[in-house]
Amino acid sequence: MAPDDARDAAPLSERVEIAGREIDVEDDYDYGYEDEGDAPLVPAKKVPNGSVYEAARAGDVERLTWLVHEEGVDVNARDRWDSVPLYYACLAGQLEAARVLLEAGAICSEHTFDGDRCHYAALTLRIRRLLKRYEMRPPPLDPLPKAFKDLLDATAARAASLPASAAAPHAAPSVPAGLLDPCDPLAPDVAFHIAGRVVPAHKPILAARSHYFHHAFAGKWRDRTEVFLANQRLTHGALVALLGFVYSDRLDVPVAGLPDLARACRAAKCGAGLVRAVERERVHDKLAQHKVPPTRALGGEREEEEERSERGREREEEEEAQRRFILTAASLPEEERLVGGMQQLLARCMGNSDTRAMEADVEAGDGCGEDGGECSDSGGGTGAGGGQMGEEGAGDDGRRRVRFGTVESGEQEGRGWMRGEDGEWRGEGANGGEAVRVQGPDHADCCFSVAGCMFRCHRVIMAARCDYFRVLFNRQAAHSHAHTPPAPQQHAAVVLSGSGAVLPCFQLPDLTAYAFHKILEFIYTDRIQHIAVSQAIDVIDAAARFLLFPLKRAVADALIPQLHSADMPSLCHWLLAADLYGVWKLREYVLDVMAANFDAFAACPAFCAMLARLPPPSGDDSVRTTAPSLHGEQLPASLGQASGAMGGDGVGGESMNVLDDLREKWLELEGAELEERDASAAEFDKRLETLAALALGEEEET
Repeated sequence: MAPDDARDAAPLSERVEIAGREIDVEDDYDYGYEDEGDAPLVPAKKVPNGSVYEAARAGDVERLTWLVHEEGVDVNARDRWDSVPLYYACLAGQLEAARVLLEAGAICSEHTFDGDRCHYAALTLRIRRLLKRYEMRPPPLDPLPKAFKDLLDATAARAASLPASAAAPHAAPSVPAGLLDPCDPLAPDVAFHIAGRVVPAHKPILAARSHYFHHAFAGKWRDRTEVFLANQRLTHGALVALLGFVYSDRLDVPVAGLPDLARACRAAKCGAGLVRAVERERVHDKLAQHKVPPTRALGGEREEEEERSERGREREEEEEAQRRFILTAASLPEEERLVGGMQQLLARCMGNSDTRAMEADVEAGDGCGEDGGECSDSGGGTGAGGGQMGEEGAGDDGRRRVRFGTVESGEQEGRGWMRGEDGEWRGEGANGGEAVRVQGPDHADCCFSVAGCMFRCHRVIMAARCDYFRVLFNRQAAHSHAHTPPAPQQHAAVVLSGSGAVLPCFQLPDLTAYAFHKILEFIYTDRIQHIAVSQAIDVIDAAARFLLFPLKRAVADALIPQLHSADMPSLCHWLLAADLYGVWKLREYVLDVMAANFDAFAACPAFCAMLARLPPPSGDDSVRTTAPSLHGEQLPASLGQASGAMGGDGVGGESMNVLDDLREKWLELEGAELEERDASAAEFDKRLETLAALALGEEEET
């Protein structure tokens, strides 16, 4: 629920006593609220080249929005006067600027240093009430941190609900029975003993965010499920706070615990940016404590003064316990965020996987032209058996080398990996930069055989991000408990050479290796950096198959920039594919292009042939079928056989009749106004009917 829509949903019920009268806080905020008006007390002005602080103070919403969404500035960064952009917006009475900053994740909690200053400096009651609403509803997490945060909360709740195992007197507490269940894909695989308490966690996630845990789980802690931390300077609260940041990319700790947290961050080697942020806040907290000199009392006033001082100290101690430090991932470099860590973990998995057969798939698809071939209902299959395993290749150093979607000739494709002069595999990294293919421990506990390729993966990550794989892993665990052989081509044991570890292997038939790699990229990083146009249909089909409906939108985001130079037959192909699979963003983009260039498309034979295949436009708006706004759910079958089976990409609300939507977009650009609009719509429908009839006539002649 948006903060604006929930203005009356969460009333403030706190009551205070002032001058012997009990006053409701909400009534206090409403006092004079209507008299303020909508216009800011300080007129807004434009600062085209101003910083985020200047834009917030001036109320330039356009410049502020561009800085936040396009430049990606940190809205919680302080300037040399220890002020954040939200403070300037509140001080200047710029309501809309404050709203933009709060929507972008600006911290406004009264228990923090920055939030307390914003509440104190709010020029109007309207801004103060806005801060209160956002304080009660902090900005939601992105899908990837939210999935891991839910996983951490479920793990903690599970550890608290299970009874502790019997242990000897004066011994360390034992791990509750059933907590480290190897058959449960979401169960923790390591438990830390610290200060007489047990903290469960997951090795792959810790290894992705911390260099110390990565090397420890690959070395001295490799086969251990319980780790005893004997460092006296490491506290339980600091470890729990650090794990909360590792899983959710959001740090929320008491200010009093900053010294312990700083030691934990340095010991875990979580990144220099996080350590600097914690240390900077620790020093800042010391400098921000202003001490008031004691006042002198005479005679009988001394006892009363001491009593007031004692009450003041108690109040200060209570406020000190409530003060907190909140840090978001936007304040850290890209490589220290959760997405950067998961990207490195995926790179290590791909470096140890056998994906040489993927090169042939991508190179064969590149020869299909820009349209990627004909649209298929079932995607690009590889047979029921998933292909045969290829032989391994070894590099000069004896380590296994694999080729992933690359061309050895040095041709710059803008995707995949290429082997450089130093022998390392390099490819496209974050923000279009170069990434080095990592060789080393990947902490994988399962693998997938897809079209002759072997992918090393992590069960907990795939189960936490995709319901399909969670059910698949649970089914394999059920077969293990029942001591019955699994279904054919679903599960088998494979011994990977070099490591000697036996990992469960799952075979996925009727799926291309490239599509599965893009699924892994989305599961691990929640985004797709690049998509091969010839393989996009296979990826979209796989997204519908594995119930990863947000992946469709990610594919559309990566595909649309490559369609700017596509020809008209290719756009007709992508319109049919987008309508079939419910990729609404791609569908809307193609319809906008067709409406803006309708005369050129009318002369295209592929466009006329498409009109002959599509249902005719409805003449009456009352009989037009529209899809409800279903976020990631399957559409009802009554709204369309093809689109109902494929589901949507999380947008919803569009018409299922392609030509109806094309007509509406054309009317917005070229149609007449008011009474003549219906005549323009009828003329457009007549033209579509004529083009479809011509296409059918040519098809009969041929």
